[in-house]
Parts: sequence; structure tokens; C-alpha cells
Amino acid sequence: EEQRTGSMTFGAGFSSVDSFIGFVEVTQGNFDLFNWPSFTGGGQKMRLRAQMGAERQDYELTFIEPWFMGKKLALSVDLYHRELSYVSENDYYDERRTGVRFGLSRALGSDFLIGGVSYTLENIGIFDVPIDAPQSIKDEEGDRLVSKVGLSLAFDTSNSVLLPDRGQRTEARVELAGGPFG
Repeated sequence: EEQRTGSMTFGAGFSSVDSFIGFVEVTQGNFDLFNWPSFTGGGQKMRLRAQMGAERQDYELTFIEPWFMGKKLALSVDLYHRELSYVSENDYYDERRTGVRFGLSRALGSDFLIGGVSYTLENIGIFDVPIDAPQSIKDEEGDRLVSKVGLSLAFDTSNSVLLPDRGQRTEARVELAGGPFG
């Protein structure tokens, strides 16, 4: 008998960097992008997460197709938007990152050893830079489009991609970035 495959998680906390912070996350482990209106039964994975605090706002939508093109090849798509406020002794500025990441991964000889490739397109904006900020920060003000290609190798014994509660994951990743464009 099939059990529930969705969950909703929420929490709150306090840190010296972020002050008060809270999050809400909805996951579906048996998602089906094309089964409207229930969106269940396809074996895909979906996660929607929002995290908000005094110094940050993060929004992320993740979709994973574990059997892309009928093969044991996982396709992942991440859409995200992050806004962060940075405070230091002599300057203050805000950063906004909005992007999309496409990834393909597969097991390499063992289900625990996973290789992957990814492509990320990200808009990075530095704004609200005060007049008395150092010139190095003033020079970074504005938006830049950055393109990244990545390779990864992971050893993963965790029991879930979205909400693991057993096992471990160790990953090495390298990314090559280019930009600015435009």
C-alpha cells in the first residue's frame, strides 16, 4: 500500500548574523509534472522552499526527474532567487542572485558513487552601496550575468534526495564561470 509521499516542514531560529530567520518547505517525492490537478504518481521529485529573515530572503524551486529519457539518468532543474544584506565594519551593501541551474547525474558503477555535470545562468546584482563605501565595492555595483559549467563527484549513502534522515553525502564540485555578459 502506497504511503504519503509529500511533506511540509517549517521552522524558525535566531543567529547573530541573520537575527530572526524562518522557513517553510513543501516536498513531493512522487510528483508528476503532467498529472494535473493532483501532480502525483510520476516518481519525480519536487521541492519548494522559502526562507526569510532580517538579512536574507531565499526562494527555491527544485524539480528532479530520476529517469530522464527512460534511462537511469537524473535531470534536475533549480530556479532560485536570493537577496542578502551584508554588514561589515566599514561598509554595507545588498546582493541579489536570481538564476536557473540544469544538472544531469548518474551512478558510476555503484549506486553510491554519482557523477554529474551542470550548467547555471545567474544574474548577480550589487545594490544599495553607500557613498562612503570602498571603491572596490562601488566598482561591483549593478547587475552582471554569469554563466557557469560544473562537474561533480559524490559518494552518497543518504536515504532521500530531498529530506534525508540517514546516511551521508560527500561531494567534490568544480565550476568554471564566465561573465559579465551584456
